[in-house]
Amino acid sequence: MDDAQFEALSSRLEREAAEHPRWYRLKVVGLAMLGYFFIAGVLLGIVGIIAALVAAAVSVHGSAYVVVKLLGVLIPLGWITLRSLWVSLPPPEGLQIDLDEAPALRSIIENLKHTLRTPDIDVVLLTMEFNAGVVQVPRFGMFGWPRNYLVIGWPMLLALSVEGVTSVLAHEFGHLSGAHGRFAAWVYRVRQTWFGLMTALEANGQWGTGLFRWFFNWYAPSFGAYTFVLARKHEFAADRMAARATGARTTAETLLATVVLESHLDAGFWPKLKEQTLTLETPPDDVFARMRQALAEPIPEESAEKWSSKARCFRTGGADTHPALVDRMAVLASSDIRYRPFQGPCAADAFFPGERGARIERALSAKWRENVTELWMQTHRERVGMVNRLAEIETLSPLSAEYPIDAAIERLRHVGELHGVEATGPILTELVRQAPDHPQVCYGMGRLLLHRGDRAGVEYIEKAMNSDSEAILNGCGLIVEFFYERGMREEAEPYLLRQKSRMQVLMKDQEERETLPFSDAYLPHGLPSEVVGGIVEALKRYEFLSEAYLVRRKLSYCPESPLFVLGLRLSTSFFRMWNGAAEEGRKLSERIANEIPLPGQFLILHLHEENEPLLAHVKAVNHSCVFARDGR
Repeated sequence: MDDAQFEALSSRLEREAAEHPRWYRLKVVGLAMLGYFFIAGVLLGIVGIIAALVAAAVSVHGSAYVVVKLLGVLIPLGWITLRSLWVSLPPPEGLQIDLDEAPALRSIIENLKHTLRTPDIDVVLLTMEFNAGVVQVPRFGMFGWPRNYLVIGWPMLLALSVEGVTSVLAHEFGHLSGAHGRFAAWVYRVRQTWFGLMTALEANGQWGTGLFRWFFNWYAPSFGAYTFVLARKHEFAADRMAARATGARTTAETLLATVVLESHLDAGFWPKLKEQTLTLETPPDDVFARMRQALAEPIPEESAEKWSSKARCFRTGGADTHPALVDRMAVLASSDIRYRPFQGPCAADAFFPGERGARIERALSAKWRENVTELWMQTHRERVGMVNRLAEIETLSPLSAEYPIDAAIERLRHVGELHGVEATGPILTELVRQAPDHPQVCYGMGRLLLHRGDRAGVEYIEKAMNSDSEAILNGCGLIVEFFYERGMREEAEPYLLRQKSRMQVLMKDQEERETLPFSDAYLPHGLPSEVVGGIVEALKRYEFLSEAYLVRRKLSYCPESPLFVLGLRLSTSFFRMWNGAAEEGRKLSERIANEIPLPGQFLILHLHEENEPLLAHVKAVNHSCVFARDGR
């Protein structure tokens, strides 16, 4: 089931739930229980067969040997089935805190628990994300008895007031609330448990999961679509629970504040921090102290209004579990709310004053530093390389033959990456004069103009997208953001549709590239002889490589981005000493992929055993054999 089919099914089910709510509830219960019945059926079937075999061994003379052999298969299979269900779901990660050290936070949690009739919170964790949530981790996998974790992001505590954080927590507690409705809470828990278990089963790769995979492949999309409808209703119900605890206006103001404050960090704090990757080899150790300072700065009214308008333009789609902001604010009868900065201390200082808060901040900053050090150092090396390459390009005279358009585009890209969009202005002015139709020049100028608030940038972006399909996703994204920030939702709609259409094409293209049919789906590679010669020279050093075939996959969706297939045959005599051609072929394919620089997208695979039928089809392509040891 692709995204379009899923969204259509979800939309149909939403109408069904509105027209026949009781029947719909019954269908959801039946579908939820079907998962349990399937598991029970598999286990009972295995137990029944074992019992029958044992009875046969007792009653049928001479059958004991066969029965013992079969039991030797079935008993381990039954155990493996049980063990695969007893999945240990990982608890959320974070800095665990003792609520005795945060009496104000403990008081809020206790009040919400009693007001909303929720289960006890077992563990409170502080994390590095701008988020909060209540996570239930079943102690016995499919069989429940959850342990409840309250997860609160430190950035959210820095950004919101105590009242705002209370509203956020009330929403999260509302999902588990008895006041929310026992049926709703039960469906929410079952849904979270099923998807967590399915993810864990696949990730663990345990024996026995093959028994369930085919069922999950059908069950997961169906159960997901049926419960997506309820999930949206649960979000509205949780908002009403939050309004009950803190007031509808406070709940709506908090929803909008989280949008504005997170956008403030994304637009200012994080980009400025990234700039320091150029001068600092390792990340700073006080990131949350810096974030505290950034959040303390007043947000310009123009920026707050821009981010608010953007958020209000989003609409709830058929595949969205979380309703859009406008729908949530409408339910709270607070659609007219505007962003209003709070007065007084942030929740972090109120809950963890003085040294307690400083200690937490240092610990979280240290963890953040540990998590990002490798990526930071890689980014530092890349940006230093950009500086050096930029200096090299700028030594060339723009009027010389050594300064082609590709070098100018590369210079444009590096300047934008190192110094920001605005710094590309002088370069783009010259490039538009020299190469007005170049797609990357048009895209760059369009991005610059949209960044300046000039609608003329839309025309440049459209020109880039019409000449280069690779610009469609990002180009439509820029235009949609431009219109959304100005509340111009209707103007953005055609570009949303175009972006969605392009995403569907890319998904189908990816599926096509991941399949290699045993058919005539292959063409001559079409690579220049010097490129093929370089590949062949590199292949000669692999002693056990016998032959190599190079072809191009026939593609339906994105043929402008070719996929080359390099098929390998290995010398047969070598495998008389080892496990088999397929296993050694996989190892050699990985080595070649890691050791030989290949132009474009290549799929390297052996042509033995399960891939043997492909050999005849690649051989049938003209000039496909690019390497044969000893001239064979």
